[in-house]
Amino acid sequence: MDNIVPEYEFRSNASDIYFGRFLLQWNICSRQIILMLLSMKDTEFETIFCDYFNEQIEKYYQRKKTDLKISDWDNLAIVISKSIIFLSKLNNTSPLDEYHKYKFPERLDNSVISSF
Repeated sequence: MDNIVPEYEFRSNASDIYFGRFLLQWNICSRQIILMLLSMKDTEFETIFCDYFNEQIEKYYQRKKTDLKISDWDNLAIVISKSIIFLSKLNNTSPLDEYHKYKFPERLDNSVISSF
C-alpha cells in the first residue's frame, strides 16, 4: 500500500502551481484509491496496480503542465476511469460494478462512467 505515493511530492518545487492542484486532487481521492488497492483479490496484483496507478498519476501531472485547457476534474476523471477499468480486469468484474464500490465525488460520475 505504501507504493501509492505521489513521487512528485519529493521532486516538486513549492512554487509549482500544477503540483499544488495535483496534491489537492490527490487528497480528494486518496482514501478511495487505498480502498481500491485493498479490494485486490490477489496480492501479487497489488504491485501491478500500484505501478499502473503511479503511471497514471505521472500522466495526470504531465497533462496539467502541458494542456492548460483540461480542467482538474476532467483530468482526475481520466485517471480514475483508467484505474477502475484496469482494476476491474484484475478483479474480474465490470468497470461499472467496480466504480460503484467506491465513493468518489459526484462531479466525477458522468465523466468516469461515460468512459466505460
